[in-house]
Parts: sequence; structure tokens; C-alpha cells
Amino acid sequence: MHMKFRERPNVAKMAAAASMSRSAFSLAFRQAMGCPPAQYLAKLRIAEAEKLLKTTRLTRDEIAHRVGFESAVGLYLALRSHSRSSHQSKDPLKQCAPRLARR
Repeated sequence: MHMKFRERPNVAKMAAAASMSRSAFSLAFRQAMGCPPAQYLAKLRIAEAEKLLKTTRLTRDEIAHRVGFESAVGLYLALRSHSRSSHQSKDPLKQCAPRLARR
């Protein structure tokens, strides 16, 4: 998922790659990571977008497309929603997977 976070999530493909049913995969993923696959992917995208916003001169549209959002507006809405739900946490992955947030 970390390597293909720009693509649309497909739980069926991830489950097949893990030789599991969709429901078993979703349950195992949630237990291991602390959130469902789609939410985890959204947090990965947000973390990468925040990094690119701080470290590059790319436009918001370029960043949005690079991390898997369809537009700068979609990225803006995701960032705004994330900042409200995370209580200004500096690490978007912290709420989902504390192990990964420590990297």
C-alpha cells in the first residue's frame, strides 16, 4: 500500500494478494493497523501531500495528482477534514498505526 498509495484502493485485490477473503482481510487489517484500509490510505496520502507542500515548489494541483487526489480541491478538503479530526496532530498516521508514526 505504501508503494501504490496513488492508486485507488481495491480491497478485493489486496485480499487476493494476501490469499484472504475481503472481509477477513479488512478485519485483519483493522486489527493490525487500527483503522480500515481506505482510511489508512487516505492518511498516507495526506502525509505525503503535507511533506510535498513543505518541501517542494509543486503546485497544489500537481501535489494532489501526485498523491492520488483528483484535484487540489479534493486535497484541500481532505487536509481540512484531517486537521479537524486529528486535533492538529503533526503526524497523520499516528491515529491509525502508532508503530508507523514512530519512523
